[in-house]
Amino acid sequence: NQALTFLSYKFKEISAFMRETTNSGGQILSSPSNAETQSLLQQCKQVSQSMKTPRPGRFLSCLEPVVSSPATADHLIHLYESNIETAFRILHRPTFHNEYEKYKTIPTEIVDVTMLKIQLVMAIGFGLCPKFSDLNGVRKMACQWLYTAQDWLSGPIEKDRLSIDSIQVQCLLILARQVLSVGGDLSWVVMGTLLRTAMQLGLHRDPRHFPGISNL
Repeated sequence: NQALTFLSYKFKEISAFMRETTNSGGQILSSPSNAETQSLLQQCKQVSQSMKTPRPGRFLSCLEPVVSSPATADHLIHLYESNIETAFRILHRPTFHNEYEKYKTIPTEIVDVTMLKIQLVMAIGFGLCPKFSDLNGVRKMACQWLYTAQDWLSGPIEKDRLSIDSIQVQCLLILARQVLSVGGDLSWVVMGTLLRTAMQLGLHRDPRHFPGISNL
């Protein structure tokens, strides 16, 4: 009870401070003390960002899909979409196609999580393609993409891991592990993480209560 009373008192202090220093839109009012507070907050954000940058798991060790030809890559993506996406709606196709076309045009501007999705989709396509399934080199490359995605997901939990993109990577990774038989029998373990991540994002809530959220 004492702890709850203390917390209630502190929240009232914070609420009073916010009313005094911000307007109705949440913007900080102009005053010397408020300007100093805003400056300190900005410095704290900069320090936080500089500390996060060198953390392990923020950079990928295998960024670029290595496929013999664009036609092969297109075929692998078609295999995924025609066999998997029809049963498990994971990707928003127009968005993914735009990202894929951008990769083919300007690969250096593709963010890590988009590259992971492209890699995993191709890895699943490899597993579904008989002419590739028996080639050790191809399988090794596809497995490396799986390990890269797992490394990225296993990195320190940060804001870029709590997103729809991250959910998509987790779903694709589970399917890729099963298709390529890479620890597929333990997929239920990572499914628990996927479920809790989705709940952390609020995806368990009834969308009827949030009319402003896009269905895309």
